[in-house]
Amino acid sequence: MPQSFDVTIQKIIRETPEVKTFRLGPVPQSFDFDPGQFVTIACDIPGDRRIRRAYSIANPPTRKGYVDVTIRKMDEGRLSRYLCDHAWEGMPLQMMGPYGKFIFKQGMGNRLVLVGAGSGVVPLMCMVRYARDLNLDIELTLLYSSKTWDHVIYRDELEGLHEELKTLRVMHTLTRVNGHEWHGFRGRISKQMLQECIPTEAVADALYYVCGPPQMVDTTVAYLKEIGAPAERIHVEKYD
Repeated sequence: MPQSFDVTIQKIIRETPEVKTFRLGPVPQSFDFDPGQFVTIACDIPGDRRIRRAYSIANPPTRKGYVDVTIRKMDEGRLSRYLCDHAWEGMPLQMMGPYGKFIFKQGMGNRLVLVGAGSGVVPLMCMVRYARDLNLDIELTLLYSSKTWDHVIYRDELEGLHEELKTLRVMHTLTRVNGHEWHGFRGRISKQMLQECIPTEAVADALYYVCGPPQMVDTTVAYLKEIGAPAERIHVEKYD
């Protein structure tokens, strides 16, 4: 059941040059959500009106007392611009939620394929953190598309998790390789990349979570179906 809270920004973490994570709290211990869900943030912008926007929850439900939202500064996004440029620790906000059906919970499956682009990695990272915190015996594959290595959100944490979780495979693809020696995938997510990431024998059994811009999501879903992924096992979330 969605709830409404008055919260403040408790911590601000710079993830990339254009992305920040905002820790919101205090949140009651009773606040519960499923990995992949989102909250709506309401903020009064000086000289403007109250703006409401939806943001995926980045921390897993195993970590109580706060909600992390990771926000990319968008040129056309009034709230994302304001928060990334002007927010301060202690700033008051209103938070409502949780919402959404793009979810993974313990027991739903033992093999997950997560495909994200840009800030579409946020709900997928929530699922990875959830699996780590509960020490779930599941296979996780994350294929993540970013502009450059400097634009990889949660880069250091992902590298650490890759070493810590032996059942986690993290595969990056970069659409712009500038001044960085790169030996991984290049370009937008392709059918060939998916085939290299997903063992043939695992295609029919995996659960798929795809999150990113609408065109990327639609194209990825089409590729997944072409390689044999059952449509009913594909879950999507589109970021405009």
